[in-house]
Amino acid sequence: MEILYAVLLVIFLLAGLIAVPFGFPGTFVILAAAFLYALVTEFAVITWQTLGVLLGAALLAEGAEAVTGLVGARRYGSGKLGVAASIVGGIAGAVLGAPILFGLGAIPGALAGAFGAAVLAELVQGRSSREALRAGWGTFLGRLAGTAVKGALAVAMAVICLQRVFG
Repeated sequence: MEILYAVLLVIFLLAGLIAVPFGFPGTFVILAAAFLYALVTEFAVITWQTLGVLLGAALLAEGAEAVTGLVGARRYGSGKLGVAASIVGGIAGAVLGAPILFGLGAIPGALAGAFGAAVLAELVQGRSSREALRAGWGTFLGRLAGTAVKGALAVAMAVICLQRVFG
C-alpha cells in the first residue's frame, strides 16, 4: 500500500510543480500532498516538523510571487487596474500557451499575457503608449521574478518530500 501512496505523492508533487508557471498555488498542492502522505503513513517519514517547513516555504513562495509582481509593476508605473489585468492576463496566457511544446508554452504564455493585459489596461486608462509599454515591461519583469522564486521554492519543497520518502 505504501508504494501506491508514494506513487500518488509523486503525481501530486508533479501537479504542484506544473501549476506554478500557470500562476496557481502549486506550492499548496505540494503541501497538501505531503500532508495526505503523512496522514496515511501515520507521520512515519513526513513529520509535523517537515510539514511546518513546507508550510513556511509555501507561504514564502506565494508571498514572494505576489510582492515581486506588484513591486515590478508599480516601480514601472502601473496602476491598480494594470496590476489586476496582468494577473488575469498571465493566467489566460498560461492556459492558451499550455498546449505548445508539451506544456512548456505556459511559461512564455503567462509572461506575454501579463505584459499584454497590463499594457492594454494602461492604454484604456488613457496613458500614452510609452507609459503603457513601460508599465507592461515592469509587470513582465515582476511576474518573471516572482515565478522564478516561487518555482525554485516549489522544487525545493518537492525535493524535501522525495528525500524524506525515498531517501
